[in-house]
Amino acid sequence: MDRFDRLEVKLDKLDERLDAVDKHLGIYNEQLQIHIRRSEALEKQVEPLKQHIYYVQGVGKLLGLLGVAAGIYKAFWG
Repeated sequence: MDRFDRLEVKLDKLDERLDAVDKHLGIYNEQLQIHIRRSEALEKQVEPLKQHIYYVQGVGKLLGLLGVAAGIYKAFWG
């Protein structure tokens, strides 16, 4: 009977540890949800900046193309 008592005590200890792990997992899950919401809000704020960057890059490419065309024109006809 003594062996069964020791097994029961060990099982109780494991159960307590699992309860603590469940508690921590709940806290971590809640923190993760907060982090996800904050990340999504920040991504929405960054989207207009991305659009502006694409616009500026497009204008830069257009100016570069016009510069090349002007250089070619000047080299052959100017």
